[in-house]
Amino acid sequence: MGVTTNGSCLTERVVNKVVAAKPFNVNISVDGHISEIHDYARGINGSLEKITKHLKILLAERKVDSTPKCNPSAHAASCNVSAKNTV
Repeated sequence: MGVTTNGSCLTERVVNKVVAAKPFNVNISVDGHISEIHDYARGINGSLEKITKHLKILLAERKVDSTPKCNPSAHAASCNVSAKNTV
């Protein structure tokens, strides 16, 4: 069993429930490591900062000492934003 989320609703209460369920993996989707790109793709200012905060809560609750594993994938909106920012 695993959990996939965009991370925006991972409050401490929700994190406690997720950790108690002991999922095999937790997947959190982000649209870039640069907030301007991620927030633009999501259409929500401050979204990446909020997700990062929630991820730290999850890692602390699971008592994970290592860096989370990242499996990058491209979202069409992220690619378009990246191209605009590099030109």
